[in-house]
Amino acid sequence: MLSLMMASALALSGRCSYPASLGAPLMGEIRALCDGVAVRDGDEGSVIEFAHRSTTQWMRFTGALEGHRMIVRSAGSTHVAERPAHGSCTFFYKEGRISAVSCVAQAGARSFVANFVVPQI
Repeated sequence: MLSLMMASALALSGRCSYPASLGAPLMGEIRALCDGVAVRDGDEGSVIEFAHRSTTQWMRFTGALEGHRMIVRSAGSTHVAERPAHGSCTFFYKEGRISAVSCVAQAGARSFVANFVVPQI
């Protein structure tokens, strides 16, 4: 059983997916392209990193993990250096297992958005 509370680091396979109702990205909005997510402890707090293996693209959120949420303090991506940000990440569960991880953070004029979904469990 994969549970955030059971490990100091975990990695999941799946994909980043965005509902059609979200529409096209707004100016300054960066959406993660991913097929995996990793959660680990870092030097500056907890780190959630969304990655796309074949393109080596990534998006990273760093902050303070509190239960099933993380308060974001910084965000960055392959093409945008990590910078101070404010926002949150939420872990969603189905039958005791992580089913999705969603993060949204604002850093100046940029918005970082990631919505990772684990395949049907």
